[in-house]
Amino acid sequence: MAPPSVDARISTLSSEPKQQIIYVGHKNHDEALGALGVAPDSMFLVEKEDDLEEINISSDNVALLAQTTLAMSEWTPIMESAQKKYPNLNMPRKSDLCYATTNRQEAVINVSSKVDVVLVVGSDTSSNTKALVST
Repeated sequence: MAPPSVDARISTLSSEPKQQIIYVGHKNHDEALGALGVAPDSMFLVEKEDDLEEINISSDNVALLAQTTLAMSEWTPIMESAQKKYPNLNMPRKSDLCYATTNRQEAVINVSSKVDVVLVVGSDTSSNTKALVST
């Protein structure tokens, strides 16, 4: 059985009383816009670790979800900081990050020490491409 989509988890979480959701993603990305549109009154967009300090959540009922195309290097520090700030943080059992995306990022990390140049071919508006470049 496939894990529920991020939007399905947002719908489920936002129906819980006093649930607040921190969504890690890029402000103008279609996926982030769609996710935030599911429950705009109970969601906070975080693009970088410093953004966590700007949000004020008084509830103990906090969940963390992510745009599927983030770079692991973007997700990990935000996730770790959120876990420290919100000890009862509700997180999915499995990462929201797309397996194909993270697999490609790991491949770039593994090959980059063995070559002089890694050429990434992709759209300049693609989060997947940007994630590979930043890796």
